[in-house]
Amino acid sequence: MGVALSATQLRRELAKRGLSQAELANLAGVAPATVTHAVHGRPVTPATVARIARALLRVPVIDGVESLLGGPV
Repeated sequence: MGVALSATQLRRELAKRGLSQAELANLAGVAPATVTHAVHGRPVTPATVARIARALLRVPVIDGVESLLGGPV
């Protein structure tokens, strides 16, 4: 069974950290195609969601980037 992440929120989290999809895939230990699926709102496994979440938590948000992205972060 798969979990569909919010594509918009995932793209925002990547931007807040200055990460590319390939970099996130590397940090999460998943295939780049898996991150592409998640970024497009396609379902991924719960284990993949956990890997992506842990990878994002390891990379700090770039100071001041929230104001450039607009809207609440």
